Amino acid sequence: MNKMTERKRIYLSSPTMHGKEQEFVKEAFDTNWVAPLGPNVDGLEKELAGINRQLADKQEKLQTADRQLAELKENMDAIEERTGELKEEAYKYSHDVHSKVDTLLKDVLLENVVGEYRNASAQMDVAERQLFDGSLVQSIAEQGTDVMHCATMLFLGMVDDATTFAETRGGGGGGSDLKWGRDEDEDNRAWALRCMRMASRMMRSAIGKKPKR
Repeated sequence: MNKMTERKRIYLSSPTMHGKEQEFVKEAFDTNWVAPLGPNVDGLEKELAGINRQLADKQEKLQTADRQLAELKENMDAIEERTGELKEEAYKYSHDVHSKVDTLLKDVLLENVVGEYRNASAQMDVAERQLFDGSLVQSIAEQGTDVMHCATMLFLGMVDDATTFAETRGGGGGGSDLKWGRDEDEDNRAWALRCMRMASRMMRSAIGKKPKR
């Protein structure tokens, strides 16, 4: 026989029913519900509907838990961000306090040095006082407020204003042989000191040159 026309056999097992299968089949015949509906089918559908409701409830609870977890994460991120901000604010506050204390101590030190110089100067003879002529401590002791104001303008680059201020206070002398203008590698402390020295010279009463720009 040709293999192309040979029929393949499909082996079937004989129908057998045991236990619950046989009970349900007998019940279907006894109750005349040999059909794709009936009490058993209705019961199965009710069970499936109950399972679906339970699954929907579980799904809703899971979604609620996911939302709560997301909100908790957002709150934790906000707390972490705020903690960082508070740390930064605390650092700035501490820095400001230290800066204010440092400024206060320097002011007290300057006042004390100036006071001691004035007391000592009053007891010096002419030759001894001449040793301090042109010094920054003498300038601060005699014209402290004006020298500080002039130095501040120099520090801020307001050379013309500083010159005018010195001249209106009777200064304008004591020219400097130092070049004027801040060096690229000059830090704030060195620049401030140079401005103080220049202001001290500018406030002298003798006629001199203006600071070089």
